[in-house]
Amino acid sequence: MNEVETGAGEWTRAELLRLPECAPERVPLGAWFALPLSREEAEALAAAARRAANPRRDAAYATDLPRLAALIAAFWRGGRARDEYRSLRATARAPRMRALVDLVYGQLLISRRLRGAHVHLQAGFHAAVPWLGAAEYFRVLQRHECLGHLVLGDEPAPPACLAELLREARVVRMLAKGRAAAVPADCRMDTIG
Repeated sequence: MNEVETGAGEWTRAELLRLPECAPERVPLGAWFALPLSREEAEALAAAARRAANPRRDAAYATDLPRLAALIAAFWRGGRARDEYRSLRATARAPRMRALVDLVYGQLLISRRLRGAHVHLQAGFHAAVPWLGAAEYFRVLQRHECLGHLVLGDEPAPPACLAELLREARVVRMLAKGRAAAVPADCRMDTIG
């Protein structure tokens, strides 16, 4: 198995809790941030985001990462994540940050198999290309290609980590290939015989 198949790049809970304090340029665009969080973990992330967004902090160190952490926390708390996304996407200071916001929001949506995830993943990936190294570029490209096989809907599915999503996507892909192979191209499905 390669690193895309195993879900490599997924941040740990401890790394997510430190996200609001990270230097923006040190946050890898190829990472996976949609690790399902319990309500308590989401509350802890929201608290860390509030502390990091303290208006008394030196403005030179202010970043959009506390707001990104608040978006992740809102999603896992069942809050107004879409509003958080729209606000952050519209006001993010740097193009790299806007790419990260789209990638993270797409990851969050796909972790619950929600419609619209692919649009955000694709937009974020295309915007992130200038900052992706070759290995990271191909890892994200392969990950998104695999996740493209997931069936998305309007109702949230149970949350899944990246490895689970990739496994499910591979099963869907294999079933789709099997279905296509089982029906000859010249077979008319509307008649018998």
